Amino acid sequence: MVALAEIPRVVESRRTAGAVSARERWLLAALLAATLLSYLLGLDHNGWGNPFYAGTAQAGARDWTAFFFGSQDWNNVIAVDKPPLAIWPMALSVRLFGLSSWSILVPQALMGTATVWLLYTAVRRVFTARVAFAAAILCATTPVFFLMTRFNNPEPMMGLLIGFGLYFGVRAAQEPRWRWYLLMGASFGLAFLAKQFQGLLPVPALGLALLLLGAGKLKDRIVRLVGASAAMMVAAGWWVAVVELTPATARPYVGGSLTNSVVELTLNYNGLARLAQITSAGGAEAANASSGAVAYDGGVTRLFNGNFAPESGWLLTTGMISVVLLALYRRRLGGRVHILLGLASATWFVSAWLLLSFMGSMVHTYYTYSLAAPTALVVALALHALWLNPGSMIGRLYSILLIGATAYMGIRIMQYSDAWGWWGPTLLGVLALAAAGLWLNHSSRASTVLMWSITLVALAAGPVGTDVFTATTPVQGTQPLSGPISNNPNAMSRHLQDIRTTGQPDWAPHIAYGVAPSASLLALFASEGSGTGRWLAATYPAQDAAMTQLTTGRPTLALGGWLGLDPAPTLDQFKSWAAHGDIEFFVDHPAMRAYGIGRQSAAIAAWVEATYEGKKVNDAVVYRLDSAHSK
Repeated sequence: MVALAEIPRVVESRRTAGAVSARERWLLAALLAATLLSYLLGLDHNGWGNPFYAGTAQAGARDWTAFFFGSQDWNNVIAVDKPPLAIWPMALSVRLFGLSSWSILVPQALMGTATVWLLYTAVRRVFTARVAFAAAILCATTPVFFLMTRFNNPEPMMGLLIGFGLYFGVRAAQEPRWRWYLLMGASFGLAFLAKQFQGLLPVPALGLALLLLGAGKLKDRIVRLVGASAAMMVAAGWWVAVVELTPATARPYVGGSLTNSVVELTLNYNGLARLAQITSAGGAEAANASSGAVAYDGGVTRLFNGNFAPESGWLLTTGMISVVLLALYRRRLGGRVHILLGLASATWFVSAWLLLSFMGSMVHTYYTYSLAAPTALVVALALHALWLNPGSMIGRLYSILLIGATAYMGIRIMQYSDAWGWWGPTLLGVLALAAAGLWLNHSSRASTVLMWSITLVALAAGPVGTDVFTATTPVQGTQPLSGPISNNPNAMSRHLQDIRTTGQPDWAPHIAYGVAPSASLLALFASEGSGTGRWLAATYPAQDAAMTQLTTGRPTLALGGWLGLDPAPTLDQFKSWAAHGDIEFFVDHPAMRAYGIGRQSAAIAAWVEATYEGKKVNDAVVYRLDSAHSK
């Protein structure tokens, strides 16, 4: 490896930060319009997306208490297992525009586009437009970013708030003013309310960079970072405090917790349980393929396997090499703020990669969303450092190394599926063209811009191919995946395809997708229901309850929350509601009982079975909870 001292220092001539031409504004507008259009294209193919969150948004649109607490139905018995901030835009959209696939999913597309704009804006304050466009495009086309921006999980809201945090962090690096530090801290605090600890992943990296390289005296930086931390704690903790201080009888049960506590939910199910190679007891989901988690495969190779690599692996090796190049070329990035952003990006990338590689069994492939932005940043900044002197042999060799790393991962990922067809040779051809072009003399500005564009296209070609598959394939259920179906029979995408096509094992569709009520079941509801109960039905798991609620427009009680494991409602509560006619039907799924549900849910199912006459409807047993149908 060439020592830093051997690399000639070339200072790039560029416009000052903020000096944006009309041409650049038009290009940015075109990029954002194309990005939004790609996120909206065929969006309604995804239906309700994740029904668990769609049903909660429906409830929030009907009742402000359900809105605030994130209740799964608007009678406020049990809440989802995350803070509800990410659900609020969906709930407001449903309240304004009515319940539909579009009203559920469009807010995510808008937030994803805004995140791309924020990433561009943050980079543009420090670097040239070329670097900012590269970072924005590489992030926008990352398969997992594209996937989740068209889906209704909490990631788009988390990503948007992280984007704000990054932008305010850059402003704090340029101007040591209190407002930028406080806004940065508040943004990351709100990101915590979107996806809990995952929203805080960039905080150590950005905090370290500001501490070491921020503007002003060290003492002042420390004081302001302490203030930012306080702002983060307030923004993250206000909702938690309200829930904890509200009497349990005056709010829904905190889904996913063992003790009806948001603090315990945060530290256990959404905290330590995600790091350990175990599943949480009681209120936590099972770590198996059907529930979206995979058997423990932690280690440096995890993100390269057939489940994870298609999501964010196209530029993973490229990003690793870019981190090394940023360390070598750190002084060539520019001034203090340039180096600060490079340090923050590299540290963010490495910490996210290590955490995702070694965290526990309860890990989902779409968690790699947290790698999209830092990967885009380190690759764009590395290219910038290499292309300060386009005629440098060393710079061209390193650029070809990045192209080669991308080609390696592209070949590896395309081997995981038989569906790539002509796209594979096309991708390799573009990468070869970019590598060959780098040998040419790029002393003129036009040739430099041309090769920069070809290199960027080469880096984004594989991810864009994956995005085409994703955009043309319905993505629904609790485990969204990018790209084509794998050729490995043990891969997650094959498992999910088998579940959808065969319905086996018989419990799996209820967990993986949620089963909507059949025509026969809807007819039974219509013929035997009174229409006056607080709940049309009670059932488990929560995905089935959500599908019934979304289909019928009637509140449906999700016994035991996500997997029927939470101790809410209790048997005594259920008996009281049944006696008063509050619940019209109980829909039991024997397959789910065999799979395993919580004690309270099992006790309720056993009491109903012993008390009322059941009727077999498809694979369910349905009970009308009134005296006329009692045994």
